[in-house]
Amino acid sequence: MKGAGIADKISNLINERARLQAWSGLEQPDFEAAEKAIVELLSVDEEETVAYIETWCLGIDLEFIIEVAEQINSRLHSQRFLNALRAAAEKNYKAQLEDIKIAEEDSVAE
Repeated sequence: MKGAGIADKISNLINERARLQAWSGLEQPDFEAAEKAIVELLSVDEEETVAYIETWCLGIDLEFIIEVAEQINSRLHSQRFLNALRAAAEKNYKAQLEDIKIAEEDSVAE
């Protein structure tokens, strides 16, 4: 399935980036290297990147990809990438709003 090949790699790189950020802060060379590796991986193949975003990219991974979207798109120059990212963000945001609504309803029911 398209996108699956990079999903685990991206997840591992983002987890490494988060670990480095928590340990060393944002200015560490290792942190910058992890971020650069993510940008490079998502800039290689537009089809794989779009498939990854549409199928596999959720939660904190999506938030990070949005943070580096400008860097990725400066290499891809892809409206498809931006559209997929926008759609994923809207879907994720709606899911978060639904979770909040459910929590509110549970609070009122108690």
